[in-house]
Amino acid sequence: MTLRGFATTVAILMVATGCAASSISDETPTIGGSSTSTGSTNEAPPTSSGQSAEPQRVEFESDDGTDLVGTFWPAPNAQQQVAGVLLLHWNPGTRNDWNTLAVLLQGMAISNPSPDVSGYAVFAFDFRGHGESGGSGEDRAGYVNDAQVALQLFRTLPGVDENRIVMIGASIGADAAVDVCGEGCIGVVSLSPGNFTGINFEDAVTAMGDKAVLCVASEGDHGSPKACRDGEAGAKGDYQVQIYKGSARAMQMFDITEEEPALTDFIFQWLHAHAPLTTN
Repeated sequence: MTLRGFATTVAILMVATGCAASSISDETPTIGGSSTSTGSTNEAPPTSSGQSAEPQRVEFESDDGTDLVGTFWPAPNAQQQVAGVLLLHWNPGTRNDWNTLAVLLQGMAISNPSPDVSGYAVFAFDFRGHGESGGSGEDRAGYVNDAQVALQLFRTLPGVDENRIVMIGASIGADAAVDVCGEGCIGVVSLSPGNFTGINFEDAVTAMGDKAVLCVASEGDHGSPKACRDGEAGAKGDYQVQIYKGSARAMQMFDITEEEPALTDFIFQWLHAHAPLTTN
């Protein structure tokens, strides 16, 4: 995933923060003293609580006892609680698929972020049967519970505004995000949904009430464009649909080069409208 629109998005962040773009390092410390490749910058500024803004490994359990592993990117320079973005990967991906987008959201693609503007707090995790998490990847109903528990946990992490969380999911993560967007979740970006959790997408959108949804798919991607359009019929809040040409699926849509808007830019524009960055 090359995240087309990276340069434009960084330019937007530079205007907002008055800073220059920075390179990205592979090695970062994590909770528990181990290390992992997360795509974070070095020398992250501390948060208001004094904790490092470096990515942190988080271990937790789903309700059935399945061991799950995630990565938490605190918002740098945050002087107050900030909006959070919870990232749900596709099948057969892992949380690491989101690394580049995560540091963009966190603001660490910018060197020396302005103390006047905070990025988002970001959390990504491995669904059961994927990455470092335990359990079976065939347990689709379990994915929904994993997403529920991750959302509940994210709301309790340091510096996160528990009432301003957006979920961004791809493929089965796109469905799970809509399925569980309950208390604390204000909206969802759904990339290539398709009723993969066994819950009808339109019904799940209806159950979200007046919460915002951005549904994105490619015209040739099996049932995903239909799911996006069906969801619009059940929506009670702000519901936007973006259908690209071709057959790119989920994370592959970040690499679409022949159409505007670039997906990364579109996501940031949507976030700025529904969960604006916090000014300290």
